[in-house]
Amino acid sequence: LPKSFPYINEPTDFNLEQETPSKYFVNLTIDEETLNELEADADYNGLDEKGKVDAQRTAVLRKHFASVPVVNPFRKKFLGNIIAEVFKRFHITETSKMLDRMKNLGFKYSTRAGITVGVSDIVVLPDKGEILAVAQEKVDKVQAQFRRGFITEDERYDRVISSWSAAKDEIQSKLMKSLEKTNPIFMMSDSGARGNASNFTQLAGMRGLMA
Repeated sequence: LPKSFPYINEPTDFNLEQETPSKYFVNLTIDEETLNELEADADYNGLDEKGKVDAQRTAVLRKHFASVPVVNPFRKKFLGNIIAEVFKRFHITETSKMLDRMKNLGFKYSTRAGITVGVSDIVVLPDKGEILAVAQEKVDKVQAQFRRGFITEDERYDRVISSWSAAKDEIQSKLMKSLEKTNPIFMMSDSGARGNASNFTQLAGMRGLMA
């Protein structure tokens, strides 16, 4: 972030779901202990007044960051919120610098992580057969109603689509909840880096309805 970023944004799960992140302003008044640490640094004493103010603000923010636990992982959408906020306040020059630093950080740790995908990472949901059996039973009843003339072709079509869509949604929901947080495919889809839950469901759950 730019050194003059005026506050730290700490969204909760509710904020992210409602897309209304709260803004928690950090008091940038430097405490005596931190000031003494800065004054003991030769580089700090060689700065002009503006440089010293910037150094003090940075020290306060770093101290605050160190004391705040990371509650939520930084997903793609959250990074987008940060970028938009920086651009709104500092425009293109500072934003481009931050984006370069963000890119370098991503490359550094994605290389260190060495994430790979294997067949063993594709976990089949244990309840899959049962869910599909229930959906098939519903579809069979709809087909029987259609053959007896109780429903129209359009109604039959809509109900069959609805039954299989509901089955896919249930499998997807249970599948994502059952996965380990360190599963490579889960990490890629949950973070927004590549793919999404629907893509993973097609691998490990069911192909779903295709046009």
